[in-house]
Amino acid sequence: MTEDPDKSDIEGQQVEAFDPLPGDLLLGARRARGMSVAKVAESLNLDPSVIQALEENRFEAVGAPVFARGHLRKYARLLSLDPDDVIRAYDAMAAEPAPAKLELTEAVEKVRPPASGNKILWLLGGLAMVALGMVLWRILLNGDAPPSEVREEIVEAADPERRPIPPPTAVQVPEKAEPEAEPRPEAAAASAESAPAPAPQTSESEPATAAQAAARSATAAVPVRRELVFTFEEDSWLDVRDGEGRRLAYELGRRGTRRTITGQAPFEIFLGNWPGVTVTFDGGQVPVPEAARRGKTARFSVPGGAE
Repeated sequence: MTEDPDKSDIEGQQVEAFDPLPGDLLLGARRARGMSVAKVAESLNLDPSVIQALEENRFEAVGAPVFARGHLRKYARLLSLDPDDVIRAYDAMAAEPAPAKLELTEAVEKVRPPASGNKILWLLGGLAMVALGMVLWRILLNGDAPPSEVREEIVEAADPERRPIPPPTAVQVPEKAEPEAEPRPEAAAASAESAPAPAPQTSESEPATAAQAAARSATAAVPVRRELVFTFEEDSWLDVRDGEGRRLAYELGRRGTRRTITGQAPFEIFLGNWPGVTVTFDGGQVPVPEAARRGKTARFSVPGGAE
């Protein structure tokens, strides 16, 4: 039975949708084989701290990239993983741009009042004090209230821009216009013909029909949530994303446990030890596609085809 090349290309594109971190691949495979960090370090003739740095994706602690690549290849062969998969994940991680650092500086600007405004205020205050002194001197000298011209001098000295308000002028009332003549019957008939016709009244059933259609469209727009169940017979790394690219799971599944995930299909799944995991989708078991398998790791989509 020959395999459809178009279907193989589609499955290959679904498999390459995303890549896990190289350290996660090594960590999941080592735990699946039941090996300790000390045992791996002894087999590779490396220090245990180097093994931990590789599994934690801290490659700068290993040295130059050429040393990191060499250690990753040796480690992958020890765990029966495809070295090219691990190196590809390392290259994808190294190609990601570092987040830009945003430096914020605070600029404090001191607002100073204009010097010219202060001089004007001092000048006005001095003139007001002089005028007030003249008024008091006249009151003490004559023993009576200040005349009106003195009060005007005080006002003008305190506010040079102020001027006396002129008396109101007489308002001329226009003559009453004659009442307009009553419109003729011919003009009334013409205006009645030119008036717009009243809008037709709609029946009461039309708003109800529109409301029902809006309710049906709102119900149809709600996405359907599907269910994935992972049963772990052995330890395996699990990475799941929904149809919109949101990551729903990124963890290590322990042997003897079960993980249930709900979301919007299709799902993108990565398993670090697929032979030890049973996948169920909406109550039906899903086999791991052969094209998705690379050693003990697998990347595939569920459901495999468009529904």
